[in-house]
Amino acid sequence: MSLNGKDHLPRKKTSYPLLLMAVGGSLVILAAIIYSLTNHVFVFASSVSANDQVEQNQSAASQAEPDQAEPGGNQSYLTRPVEVNFIAPDLSLKNLQGEQVALSDYLGKVVLVNNWATWCPPCRAEMPALNDYFQKHKDQGFTLIAIEAGDPAQDVQQFIDAYHLTFHIWLDPNGDALSAFHNGDLPSSYVIDKSGTVRFAWVGETGTDMLEDYITPMLEQ
Repeated sequence: MSLNGKDHLPRKKTSYPLLLMAVGGSLVILAAIIYSLTNHVFVFASSVSANDQVEQNQSAASQAEPDQAEPGGNQSYLTRPVEVNFIAPDLSLKNLQGEQVALSDYLGKVVLVNNWATWCPPCRAEMPALNDYFQKHKDQGFTLIAIEAGDPAQDVQQFIDAYHLTFHIWLDPNGDALSAFHNGDLPSSYVIDKSGTVRFAWVGETGTDMLEDYITPMLEQ
């Protein structure tokens, strides 16, 4: 009994360890939510910044002076060559006639190597331009070697006949040319100077304007 005549009820003890654990867990969850929100805001801001940079680059390219954008002031190229400087690989394959041929056989000439395939749409699209350029400059110390990446000789010959191609065709059943140039993309092209050094390289469909602007000056040297 209590002093005032009422029963004295025992107080319920508070479990402080459990309370601290509950509070701590809530703080961890809150911190995770804040971190997630902050991370999403950062990603969004970075994306916006990257898009702004792309738009600025495109705007700057469109406003470039013709002589700054392309040799000869031509801005209609389907792709743009990259200037490089390395020795051409020691590549040897067979042509459609079954003869063993090598890039070293053409030292002293300017050579355009074109890796392609019959099933490749941009490869097919650029063939008329390649053939026209070859026909125009073949007597000026220029040659073109188109290396077909893996199709049977019969299929390649049918393609050559259909497109009336007159430049050199090599067969590459094992992808040796792609490995030699460390590039598996098609079409891919390389301009080799008279000393056997690769001077220009590009990936994608080309046209006669670009070939004239980049290769023809090398023929006149």
